[in-house]
Amino acid sequence: MAFSSATAAWKPDDVETMVELLQTSLVKPIKPTKRHIMYLSGVDNMLGYVRPNRTILFYREEKTSSSAVADLQIALSSVLVSYYPLAGRIILVELTEARCDMEFAELQRDNFNMHPVFRRLVPMDDATASNHPHDPIVSIQVTGFRGGLMVGFAVLHSAADGYSVWNFIRALSEVCRDQPLSLHPLHARILLKPEVFKNGAIFTKEECRRADQAVPQFAVQLSSEEQDNNIEPLKQKVIHFSSTMLSVLRKLGASQGSNSEPGILVSILGAYLWRRLVIAQRLQENSITEFRVSMDIRSRYRL
Repeated sequence: MAFSSATAAWKPDDVETMVELLQTSLVKPIKPTKRHIMYLSGVDNMLGYVRPNRTILFYREEKTSSSAVADLQIALSSVLVSYYPLAGRIILVELTEARCDMEFAELQRDNFNMHPVFRRLVPMDDATASNHPHDPIVSIQVTGFRGGLMVGFAVLHSAADGYSVWNFIRALSEVCRDQPLSLHPLHARILLKPEVFKNGAIFTKEECRRADQAVPQFAVQLSSEEQDNNIEPLKQKVIHFSSTMLSVLRKLGASQGSNSEPGILVSILGAYLWRRLVIAQRLQENSITEFRVSMDIRSRYRL
């Protein structure tokens, strides 16, 4: 596992130089683990075309970043005994330490809204696929700020989904607190063995690519006149939905189906977001649009 250390500096005009990489080290399981081949299933291969799961966690500084890195390295070596596939032969797992010359309080005042520098705080930003033989399965970066620190995780999607990644992070947190693992990973993959599925039941990556190419990419194309007007570029933003807002959406969608249906709120919220996105893209009324969300795979496979 590769572990990186970095620092971050607040230079609004040069995002690329805000974060200084200090060191990268490899973290191995604290004791020998099983040696065997673990195959990728049809579902895994589909997810190999997806960018890695990337997560950022912010902490007020209660100890130096160097001390936090040392503690995290020890915890990682312990957790990797249970999560040994993440330290498999395919890949080494990276841990990076960095330093950010930026006030932690500044991010806090902004409620940790998306910022261009965030892309430099999580490893594998340039990864466009999750199955390159030289990419690490897991890469972790610790970045020190003035007044706080950040831990960024990047995990190849073909090796672990979001649910599994959060279980791994929770296990790491428990070991750092000298607590036993509350949930041990299950590495039995027989349900996802490729021959379990019938032919055509799972789309290949190439079929997914062809399907993507067949659907227009509805990014707004600015005219030369609009570009000259210095229109502000699109920004990433984390949207929080209150319980009141979700209750309103549930009532609006109640006439379309039963509130007791599993996942109905997710469907209603997805429909609402897609409708707003289509409106924002200023599409023609006869335009073909498509909205696809992969969900509930675990319960369908009883994983």
